[in-house]
Amino acid sequence: MAQSLFEYEAEFIKNLKSTTGKDFQEWLDLIEASKLTDKSAICNWLKKEFKIDYSPAYKLSNLFLEDQKLNAPKVLFSGNLRSGTVEYESKEGSFKMISEMGAYDVLAIIDVPTEDRWESVTNLPLEKRESILHYIGQKTVEKQTMGSGSYEIKSNCIKIKS
Repeated sequence: MAQSLFEYEAEFIKNLKSTTGKDFQEWLDLIEASKLTDKSAICNWLKKEFKIDYSPAYKLSNLFLEDQKLNAPKVLFSGNLRSGTVEYESKEGSFKMISEMGAYDVLAIIDVPTEDRWESVTNLPLEKRESILHYIGQKTVEKQTMGSGSYEIKSNCIKIKS
């Protein structure tokens, strides 16, 4: 009987250590450390640096990118942007914020914890606050304004603009 794709990938991952000398997590760590994000570039790098054949290099490239996508931070919306919640989820932690309708060129305002409350509310390090807020702003504009808006980060909110 033919293997399903899932069974094939599971067997591939299980046999990596014996066929390549490294287990799956070691490969993921090496690829992540390379900072490469393009499937072809990762595949070529694996072939060149580690002298592995095309097939396992290609499979590792695909699995790495799938893993990155599954574990990427997410911004989730409930209700609607004008009256609801915005939730940030990542491997490091998650937290919810309230959104409310704005006025004039401001479509919505997302309440965010101030710097002095950031760590106690989010359980995330203060040094990550700026990059997380930019990520939330970018994803909100992308998902809620069809990409045609902009955002502005203030001390206690993110303004989503038209």
